Formats: sequence, structure tokens, C-alpha cells
Amino acid sequence: MRRAFRPGSVSALLLAVCSGLWLWLGIPAPLLAITLFGNGDPSYHTNAPTGTLAGSGWQWEVDGGFSATVIGPHYLASARHMNLQPGLGFGYHGLPYRVIRVVSPDTGDLALLEVSGVMDNPAPLYTRTNELRKTMVLHGRGTQRGDPVYGPPPDGTTLRGWNWGSLDVPPRLRWGTNRVEDFYESKPGDAVTGSYLIAYFSSRGGADLGTITLGDSGGGAFIKDTDGRWKLAGVNFAVEAQFRTAPDAADFSAALFDRRGFYEYDDTARGWILDPTQNAEPRTAMYLTRISSYVDWIQSQFDRPSDSPWPHLEAAATVEGPYFEVQGYSVLTGDHQIQTLPPAGTQFYRVSGDIAFQLRPPVLKDGILIFGYE
Repeated sequence: MRRAFRPGSVSALLLAVCSGLWLWLGIPAPLLAITLFGNGDPSYHTNAPTGTLAGSGWQWEVDGGFSATVIGPHYLASARHMNLQPGLGFGYHGLPYRVIRVVSPDTGDLALLEVSGVMDNPAPLYTRTNELRKTMVLHGRGTQRGDPVYGPPPDGTTLRGWNWGSLDVPPRLRWGTNRVEDFYESKPGDAVTGSYLIAYFSSRGGADLGTITLGDSGGGAFIKDTDGRWKLAGVNFAVEAQFRTAPDAADFSAALFDRRGFYEYDDTARGWILDPTQNAEPRTAMYLTRISSYVDWIQSQFDRPSDSPWPHLEAAATVEGPYFEVQGYSVLTGDHQIQTLPPAGTQFYRVSGDIAFQLRPPVLKDGILIFGYE
């Protein structure tokens, strides 16, 4: 699908459910692309970006087999279509957490995952509606790049992109950049509901230009605000990626920066066609849930009391206090455990909450301080 979910092509849009952030390196020359990126180095962009992109979101993405961004002390933002469920575990800043509730707005692909405990240093939200032409830093978890795709079919020799490759085991976080080029706001009767940012994968955009692929769903896209802070502006939703070389050929999924000559499925025609916009618009589109459209709803969830009361861990430098809630601890309610990182100096702990809990003496295991409670 293109632009505002190009009419007739809903089935051609692939939800980025499985894995892999794709990066386009260099200019559209086959040897250059294959030389710099042709081997699909699995370690490329698997560390936090530095320089002008330092602090651009890597630190707010969770560790685990799925993509999500910490946006509040008790909440993650991810993708609704992933159907994530309570009980799901993940890591964040050295501690294990579990999801206790999943909730979504009435429309769109956004999901908030509530956890028990406190996740430190959550990402701020991009609340302004001026995202157009702004650079984004994208995050997602990992496929390796597949074989190159040449075109135009059937005997093309010009590099057009790359097939989706195999999954990284375990999944690895990668980053890339792109730019907001358009918006999509659903209307009554649309097959896809919600509010989305649109970016494109093309042969232009610099060395780190990226697009999402299978598996990047739920990953965060960040924009630098006027205060100099990077803020969550989008959540990976879907991408144009399903093609054929002929109407009766087999489907293939690929990250194409030039789709000219490849067939795409059209819902209206109920078949595979050469999209008439290909020549004027050869690049492929990606879609991200637009956070600025959901700020009020997100805040309403932040303000909502938890349905599942859990003990709140507090600490003080002296036994008399004052006590303050620890900024970084997990409550694994099924195991009756509270976990936190060891303090730098002497600390006294207690628990508080709507229900009376009793804290047992801690045990230090694998660098984590573990309290039992009842």
C-alpha cells in the first residue's frame, strides 16, 4: 500500500510481526550496496548509536523476544496486532519484569502493557503534531538480510532491494533512521483504523536509512524535540513488502527501495497488478502508529489505579527514614518476589501498598537483590 493506504491494496500490507530492521547503505549501485551491506553483517547497528544520535531511544527498548518501549514507570508501548498477553516476561535495565495487563484504544494498533513494579527513566512522548519532515530513529528486532533482489523482472540486473532473511536467534535489537513524509488518519469504513506516520524506503536518505520488516512490530521510533530530547513519536505497525515477478508467480517478501516492474496485490481487482503509481513513486512505504494522536488516552491509563495491587518497595539511608519508592524494581507477583539492583551504600527497605505485605530478608543472586514477600 502507498501513501494513505493506497485504495485496493489492503492485503499487500504486511504487519511487521516477526523480526528485522533493514538498513539501506550508500547509493543505488549494485556493487556498492553488495560491498557495504551485501553480506548482511548481523552485528551492524546492534549497539546504541553515538554522536548526534546518542540517546535516541535505544535505552528505552526492552530486552526479550519482542519489541516495545518503556514510556512510564509501569507501562510499555507496543503493537496491538502482536496480541501480547499478561504473563509475558522481558528485561529492562538489568531486571526481569512481567506484564500484568494489556490494553488498547478503540481504534488503531497501539497497545499498552502494564507491569508491576517501577521501570526507571521512561521515554518521554512526542506530543507535538509537527512530525512532518522530521528525522526518526527506528528500533526493531532482528532478521538478517536475505539475498538481493534484482529488477526489472524477469531478467533484471539492477539492484532493487533485498529479500527478508532468517531470524536472529536470539533476536537482536537494531536501529536505523528515516523521515516522516506523510500521515494517515482513518475514516469511517476504512479497512485500517487509527492514526499513522508514513515513511519510505528508497535509494535516498543517507547511510543509515532504514525500513521495518517482519518482526519489528512494536518497536519505537524517536524524534528530537525542540528541547533537545529524543521522544517516542511512533510505534512500528506495517510495511509494503509482498511482491511477485509475474501475476502467476510465487509471492516473496522483500525490502525494496525500487518496486518498478514487480506485481502487487490489489483488493479491488482481486489479483496481482503492476501498480500504476510505480514509475512516479518507486519507493515502498512503512507505517507507524502516531503517538501524538493518543497522548490523552495514554495519560488516562497512567492515571488509572492498577487492577492488581502489588507491594511498593521503598528505601531509606537510615532506619528512621524518610523512605522513598525505589526507582527501578520489579514485582513478580506469581513468585511473590521483589527484585532490584544492589544499592551503592547502606539501604533500609520496607514495602507499602493498599494491601498489607510482609517483606522477607533479601538474597543476592546473580547481581540482583531478591526479596520474598507474603
